[in-house]
Amino acid sequence: MPLNTTPILGVNLSAVTEKPTHRLGTATLADDGRKWVYAYSAATSITAAQALTLNSSTFNVSSAGSGTYDSPVAVPAARYFWARQTAL
Repeated sequence: MPLNTTPILGVNLSAVTEKPTHRLGTATLADDGRKWVYAYSAATSITAAQALTLNSSTFNVSSAGSGTYDSPVAVPAARYFWARQTAL
């Protein structure tokens, strides 16, 4: 699992939570060289490594199966998680 390299406290890039731990849209860089964004899965369940699209103003998952982000872990609907940008 990549480690956070941006000085933000409490970042666990593999965490999936019922309550937010950061502001939606918070971005960080990890030692894998990728940008990670704090997001919400709303009504969409996500399987591990599934491509997804984030709404750029609400940071909710707007579609799963295509897009420029993914999640390294499975995410049930109505959960908060860190989405990983797929392209460097």
